Amino acid sequence: MSDDMFEKEYISRWTLNAKQHFDNGDYEWLCDFIQQCFQDGTCKRILELGCGAGFSTLVFLLRDYQVVSIDINNEAIVYTDALIKEHDYTSEIKTRDEPDYSQADALLWRKDIVHEWGLVNALVKQQAKLNPINVIVLCNPGGNLSAQITPQELELLRSGGFSDEEISKNLLLGFTDLLHKWAIIYAACALSRSTGIPLLIVERETENEVQSTLDQISKDATMDIIKSSSRPIKNAPNGGTFLMNTMDTTGQLCWGAALYIPVDFQ
Repeated sequence: MSDDMFEKEYISRWTLNAKQHFDNGDYEWLCDFIQQCFQDGTCKRILELGCGAGFSTLVFLLRDYQVVSIDINNEAIVYTDALIKEHDYTSEIKTRDEPDYSQADALLWRKDIVHEWGLVNALVKQQAKLNPINVIVLCNPGGNLSAQITPQELELLRSGGFSDEEISKNLLLGFTDLLHKWAIIYAACALSRSTGIPLLIVERETENEVQSTLDQISKDATMDIIKSSSRPIKNAPNGGTFLMNTMDTTGQLCWGAALYIPVDFQ
């Protein structure tokens, strides 16, 4: 499958999920949680890394946020641009190679940028020169289409407490999604620890899995939860991209969100 066909197929399937979450008010719940964390109005400009189908972008615009969106998937840029124009909004939508970004209060980082460590770190440093970011939001770290684990991901997994035996076992069982998920979580936590910027992690799994994930982050990455929330998912995604092993699990699917601060920066 060519890159163009892959991008079209991915964004077509993801649109089914995103539209459902938009209709259910899930993205509005995320906006509400961010606003609760920054009630003084200091978070009104979003730098969105990975706009997907554009539904979360649209919700931020509807809530009067200023949004700059970046994506490595050209189809995502096309979808997002069409969606927000359909609702009579405009926003900056860029490829990952465009160097000029506006000031931002929040960096919204999606799992689709799982291997873009250099981009994320460069953006945080660039923003620090303009206006320090108030929060890093890591949204939906679970799941990734790549079957390969990069050397950098291996280092991150080991730094979070994964033994080589555990990594090998998960690879043997085909649980690369799990390894991708924890690698990007540990990367986000490391970025938060090195900058002192609070980290908001949003994940979708069953209720028990979400709680286990949020608790495990505190334990593995020396981060303290200072605010948390959860929201049941009305209907499981139908026909779109599935996250982790939620097709095979029982229990109420939900969103879970937790705002963390590094222990050393309390």
